[in-house]
Amino acid sequence: QSRGIDMPANLEDLARRHAATIKAVQKAGSYRICGWSLGGAVAPLVAGLLEGEGRQVDFVGVVDPYVQNPQQGAMADIAADLKKFLAILLPKEWHEAAWQNTGVRAKFDACLEGDHDAVRDLVDVVRCLVDAEQLHEYGALTSDELAEMFLTARALGLLAKIPCTPSSPLNAPVIVWWSKNSPDHERHQFSSWLSIKILRNYTIDADHLEIIRDPGVLSGLAEEMR
Repeated sequence: QSRGIDMPANLEDLARRHAATIKAVQKAGSYRICGWSLGGAVAPLVAGLLEGEGRQVDFVGVVDPYVQNPQQGAMADIAADLKKFLAILLPKEWHEAAWQNTGVRAKFDACLEGDHDAVRDLVDVVRCLVDAEQLHEYGALTSDELAEMFLTARALGLLAKIPCTPSSPLNAPVIVWWSKNSPDHERHQFSSWLSIKILRNYTIDADHLEIIRDPGVLSGLAEEMR
C-alpha cells in the first residue's frame, strides 16, 4: 500500500471524499464534473452524491472510464503490474533487454512485497539503462515519485475490484468519450453498473493514455465545462 494514504473502503467512499472536497471549494451553485480512467467511474458517483443532497449538477464528462465487472478476475500480481509499469517508462526496444539485466532482476525480486523503497531502488536501476531523453515523460519525475505513483495506482486498482453500486441515482446528463480500444460491451456495462443514462457516446482514435490529450476530447470538455 502507498505510504501515508488512508485508503477508502470502496469507490463510493472515494467519491464521497471527492464530493466533500468539491463542496469545500464551491459551497453552492451548479456543478460540472469530469473524470478519466478510474476517475471516469468515480465522476458519476460524485455527481450522484451531490444530487442526493439536493445540489444541482449540470454535466458529467467521462473519458475512457474503468468499468467494474462482477465476473472480473482477481487483481494481477504485483510482478505483472511492475512489468507493465516499467514497460511504460522504458522505450519499447529496451523491454526485453531490461529483464536480461542482472541488476534489474535482483531489484525486481526485492519489490514483490510492495515496499516503497524497494520499488524506488528498482526504478533507479532501470533509469540507468538508457539516456534520460529516451525515457517516457514520466522520467521527469524522481524515483521516489515514480514508486509512489506505482503503489498508489496499484492500491486504487485493488480498490476498484471491490463491488460497488451507487447509493444515489444520477439525473445529470452524461457524455462519454471512449478510446477506440475499448470493447463495445463495456459501453452498456458501464451505464448498467452505475445506473446512468448516457446522453452521447463518442469513439476517439486514441489509446487509453493518449485520449486525455486528444484535441477533440479537450475541446468537447471545454465546451461543456463553460
